[in-house]
Amino acid sequence: MELESVTEYIKGKNPKWWKVFYLKEWCGVSAEEIAEKLHVNPSRIYQLVDSVQKLGKRYRKENW
Repeated sequence: MELESVTEYIKGKNPKWWKVFYLKEWCGVSAEEIAEKLHVNPSRIYQLVDSVQKLGKRYRKENW
């Protein structure tokens, strides 16, 4: 239940960030591969993943 609510919250905030996070952390796609598809630097992928993790932590702190 918590995972679903956090997921919906993040998707609602920024669907692109969620997609990057999902591909990198859940599907195991490399940052380099995601970056190539999005035409960004791989370091940007790590930044987005970090941002999503922070959003999730903030959501959990405020709602649990």
